Amino acid sequence: MKALELARIEIQNTSSHVESRIEGEEYPTLLDTAVANKDQCMVELLLDNGAVPNDHSGPPASSCLSIAIEIKDPTMVRTLVDHGAGAFCMGITDLDEPEVVESLRYALKQSLCNQEVLECLLTRAPYSLMSHWSELLTETLFVSHNRGYHSIEKLLLRRMEFILSNLTSSKFSITVEELDDAFVAACGCRQLAMVKVLIKYNILQASKKTAQAFEAAARYGCDEVVRTLLDGGVEVDMRLDDLGKTALIVASKEGHANLVGVLLHYGAEVSRRCIALHSAAGNGHFAIVQMLLDAGADPNTRHDSYPRRGTALHMAARSGSAETVRVLLDHVSIDADVLDGHGKHTICTASMRGNIDCVRLLLERNVPLEHLNNATAMARNEGFDEIVDMLVTEGANEPALLSNTFISYADWSC
Repeated sequence: MKALELARIEIQNTSSHVESRIEGEEYPTLLDTAVANKDQCMVELLLDNGAVPNDHSGPPASSCLSIAIEIKDPTMVRTLVDHGAGAFCMGITDLDEPEVVESLRYALKQSLCNQEVLECLLTRAPYSLMSHWSELLTETLFVSHNRGYHSIEKLLLRRMEFILSNLTSSKFSITVEELDDAFVAACGCRQLAMVKVLIKYNILQASKKTAQAFEAAARYGCDEVVRTLLDGGVEVDMRLDDLGKTALIVASKEGHANLVGVLLHYGAEVSRRCIALHSAAGNGHFAIVQMLLDAGADPNTRHDSYPRRGTALHMAARSGSAETVRVLLDHVSIDADVLDGHGKHTICTASMRGNIDCVRLLLERNVPLEHLNNATAMARNEGFDEIVDMLVTEGANEPALLSNTFISYADWSC
């Protein structure tokens, strides 16, 4: 601080050269040190007397702009940006300089945790920098959405609209294809307006990540985004990976009942392999299970990818969702005594997991004695004595500890 006071006096009295080094200070230049000490008056004095805010010998992290971002001082950031810090001045032309681009990226990434600083940087950045922003735009979208930075989301949308409307201009080197990651981020963050803008400029035809974008919208329950994608030409049963995953499977697993309704309205297939039904049942989403059954899903179909897991009823008993078990048991065509790939009855599945409410419901279906005995042995083996007592009351034999007749439920998870 003593060095700063001496420099202040020296500048005011003699207008001496301000870029001299300060021996023994943590930061390499007087301007950096003034920024680090939050001395706004000193920073303005140095800048007015010719200090260069981009004059630093180290990596981007050592620039005065990065220091101001790190100490979360929006006023300081604004002052430095207005004086050209980080090459954000509107007159910059050499945007292909690797050091300039890296400095810009570092500054924006460092400011993601502070809305006011981020907004200051984005507001002052020239539009031509968007050609370097594909990765940053994606990250900024996610952060803005998760942190509720609504003003940043609107700012990014305005920038995106301007860039896309001027793609043919010589000052932009970006193409629609290069906005793939931003497209995925916009779909996953419910950025409906940005998705519509990208679709308007043919992102669906140019993008190599339409499937990823569709999956992101389904995973996060973005109903209106999914509608927009479907209306734009995306197939409702588009395969999202090599295993045949669809948006209906994703939405069913995540429990997005409204979105499942949207997909069913657009004709999503429910009968093929019934993985959506198994996904909903295995996660206890009983309302979705009912929707899929009403749409024609077969409750007795075994899981296609993991047949040993059995039917949707096995999945529900395994999850412990009594509501889901009841929905399935109430279906007119349910086979309550079907066995899984290990030869286990659903009551065995529920008993070995300790899901007593599911066991109670299954007992209403007059389970054969053989399966009652097996379930009792499994419950005793896992230490669920209350279930053992319940099953014995229903006629099961007093069990011994389970031998190797059945695998443990830990192994059964495959």
